[in-house]
Amino acid sequence: MTGGEEISMDTRFVIVCYDIPDTKVRNQLVQLLFATGLSRIQYSVFSGVIPVARIRRMLSRMHVEFSNPENKILVTELCQSCISHLSCLNVDINTRARTFIVV
Repeated sequence: MTGGEEISMDTRFVIVCYDIPDTKVRNQLVQLLFATGLSRIQYSVFSGVIPVARIRRMLSRMHVEFSNPENKILVTELCQSCISHLSCLNVDINTRARTFIVV
């Protein structure tokens, strides 16, 4: 688990897992997850610390764009206590907010 700032009241650590059979639809979801600020930790698993408002927008888009019943998407927000119980083997999960400098 690597650097950044502590999770604040307006950000949450999120894990998103998905199983989407259609490649085009799956690629659209991947683009959304990257655009939301999440990082890929496994082929079908993304995670990151992002603002709550951004999580809500992401979920709203998911409900509209990926509502087909064959698209399985799990979005989990973890509290600080749950994060402290994460066990990782051969994967680096950043559980801290990233610091960005816009130039």
